[in-house]
Amino acid sequence: MAFSSFSIISYLRNSKLMSEKSRKMQYALFRMLACQTAIPVVLVHGCAGAQLFVPLIGLNIELYSDFSTVFLSFFTPLDSLIVILLIRDYRNAVWSVATICFKF
Repeated sequence: MAFSSFSIISYLRNSKLMSEKSRKMQYALFRMLACQTAIPVVLVHGCAGAQLFVPLIGLNIELYSDFSTVFLSFFTPLDSLIVILLIRDYRNAVWSVATICFKF
């Protein structure tokens, strides 16, 4: 994955075929994809891995299993929130709708 990430970044920096606006959009999409990849790794696979390996070292897992359920429930909203916050057009659209709806 690291090799692919560096290859994509290198291509985006050195490409003469893209306009500056297109390059910025591609960077934003790449950052969003990287964050959307990191969230499941941490919240889903990290919790599952910890539940498998923590008992092997002799620690009590009862309290941790409650946190695991909470972390797993955060995955879906965080995944959507990443798209809204990291893509400028979505962020501006949500902001404009929010200002219209909550205008006093």
